[in-house]
Amino acid sequence: MAEFSRLTSGEPYDKKHQTLTDRELEVLKQVAKGQSNKDIANSLFISEKTVKNHLTNIFQKIGVVDRTQAALYAIKEKIVDI
Repeated sequence: MAEFSRLTSGEPYDKKHQTLTDRELEVLKQVAKGQSNKDIANSLFISEKTVKNHLTNIFQKIGVVDRTQAALYAIKEKIVDI
């Protein structure tokens, strides 16, 4: 829960998303747009397992524990526009 409050508190980030690969950024953008793992896999021509692996890496790199927090992070960091 501490991570969620950090996401909504307005505290500055240290641009952790700069360590994400191009593919991880693609996955994160689609998560932020509400896409399911299956939809992401189909649009990127990868397996759902690969999507899950990317999400695990993304969560670790940006310091979140679920896709909702990852989506909030992407919006807050202007990785995706809403």
